[in-house]
Amino acid sequence: MAITSMYVKHPVFTAPTDENIKIWRYMDFTKFLSFIDKKTLFFTRVDQLEDKFEGRLTKYLFNPEIEAKATPDEKEKLRRLRENSSKFIDKERPSLAVNCWHMNEYESAAMWKVYVKSDEGIAIQSTYSKLLHSFYDSDDYMLFVGTVKYIDYNKEVIPTNNVFYPYIHKRSFEHERELRAIITPSRVMTKPSGKKSRAITLRPLPKEGVHLPINIHSLVEMVYVSPTCEVWFEDLVRSVLKT
Repeated sequence: MAITSMYVKHPVFTAPTDENIKIWRYMDFTKFLSFIDKKTLFFTRVDQLEDKFEGRLTKYLFNPEIEAKATPDEKEKLRRLRENSSKFIDKERPSLAVNCWHMNEYESAAMWKVYVKSDEGIAIQSTYSKLLHSFYDSDDYMLFVGTVKYIDYNKEVIPTNNVFYPYIHKRSFEHERELRAIITPSRVMTKPSGKKSRAITLRPLPKEGVHLPINIHSLVEMVYVSPTCEVWFEDLVRSVLKT
């Protein structure tokens, strides 16, 4: 099966070394029902994420010790970099939305605790390759997928020469082992040759996020219930899946 034309291979996004690595998405039962009813993956607009450091510059650029040691030219360069990057990030944050997965060969007790607040939780297990092949073609969005890089925000700098860099870097939450899918609006253009191409459009996405249609039969490899759930809940999930 061909990968959807919506998917864009991009140098900023690094694929896992194993395209068949298992990926997991943990959720409560209500979100699971929505998932199988709508047959969509939900993408959260980045400015609506709980972690307010998402997509932001690191503290290193604002470190007074760094500035104290800088020459006047270096200080001015730092000032422009901070000002221009911050303005552009604020402008484009509403135009990107993310859907996150955990990469692991086995289910994670830590992820159950972080993402499921009760014993009535669900984990969908897929693979990186299945994720890429599960989306339908769309001219409305461009899709990018890659692994998240974890850095020390007090000591390291996120590159600023591409709009996507801030969104594939995170603070030191390396236990998350996150695979991140990002969408942004696109516009279709016709070249003089008559061929079509697309470009990113800085158009705000809906504040409530985006439900992107997928083939759930292509995506879902296994469904897991919380290891601490009651028998009745497991029976309920089996019944819902059968229906």
